[in-house]
This record gives sequence, structure tokens and C-alpha cells, in this order.
Amino acid sequence: MNSVKSAKIGKVEEVAKAKAQAKAQAKAKEAKEAKEAKEAKVTKTKVEETKVEETKVEETKVEEITEVKETDVKTVDLIIPLSGPYKYGKASRGYRRTVTTMKILRNFVKKHTKNDNIKITDELNKKIWENGIRHPPRKIKVQLLTDENNQIQVYPK
Repeated sequence: MNSVKSAKIGKVEEVAKAKAQAKAQAKAKEAKEAKEAKEAKVTKTKVEETKVEETKVEETKVEEITEVKETDVKTVDLIIPLSGPYKYGKASRGYRRTVTTMKILRNFVKKHTKNDNIKITDELNKKIWENGIRHPPRKIKVQLLTDENNQIQVYPK
């Protein structure tokens, strides 16, 4: 009889162990599901945050683009050689060299920008005429600004 009792007790213990294992597996499964749900919420919030950040980035890009459209100015720096009046023609003898220099400057800008709408600023004009009608500079650094109306303004650099 002892063997029967011990067999029953062994079966009861096995059943209890099986129930305990089933409970442990159920708890582990619930914990895993809870963890996955938490991660899903976190990823959803991350996705929502990234969407918000993307919309902010897109808004800033749109603002930057509108700013660029408002000011739409292109700049180019050039060094223009003006030695022609010293070499060729009547101007080479010192007669009206600065006038010829202004023509050379205007033609150079037309050639390099492919635009006839050119305005030489007063600052540049004064810099070229500094030494009088007979002694213009041999070369000059300039900055070309193209505005919305496709007009090129030539400034000294």
C-alpha cells in the first residue's frame, strides 16, 4: 500500500509541478505581451514624435525656400583686367584712358554674365576715376549682384 500511496503522491506532485509550470509560463507570456505592448506604445510615440519633427523640418524648409525666393540674389566675384587702354589705340597715349576703361568694364561684365542690363555703382565709378581721366587702375576686383529683375549691379570688392 505504501507503494500505491507513494505513487499517488508522486502523481500529485507531478500534477502540482505541471500546474506551477503552466502558471509560470502564463505569467511569462503575460509579461512578454505587456513588454511588447509597452514597446509598441513607445514606438508609436517615437513614430508620432518623428512625424512631428518631420513636419517641423518641412515647415522650416518651406520658410527657408520662401526666404530664398524673397531675396533671390546671386553674387559672383571677379578680377577684371583693365590694361587695354594702356596698350591699344588713342587711349594708349594717355588720352581718355578712364573712359575706355569704363567701356571695357561694361563689355567684360556683359560677356561673362550674358546680360545687357548692367548698373555700375557709384562706389566703383569713384574708385576707377580716383586717379583722373589719364590713369585708371590696371585691374580691379569686383562683385556682381544679380537681383530679381535680372539687373546686374557691379560693386568694388
